[in-house]
Amino acid sequence: MKPATYIAALVRSHLVADPPLPPAELAALERAAAEVSAIGRNLNQIARAINSGAPVPQGTASVIGQSVEAVEAVREAAKAYVRVAVASWEAPLG
Repeated sequence: MKPATYIAALVRSHLVADPPLPPAELAALERAAAEVSAIGRNLNQIARAINSGAPVPQGTASVIGQSVEAVEAVREAAKAYVRVAVASWEAPLG
């Protein structure tokens, strides 16, 4: 982020209590949300197939476990981002 853009964002956040999200961070959050959505669709398809009585393919438990791990990783990354963002925007000036 350019210095002038950073200063403008900093001033804006302290004046209106609405910190902006830099484009790179917004893009990363959008990618993470898309990944979690794709995982959710896949899990929904698996659940639908299992509930309809379809045979469960070998390795399904592994795929579900990997999906849960991926969602947890995204959740932890989002929590870490929020903690850092809140701390940086709430830091006293000076």
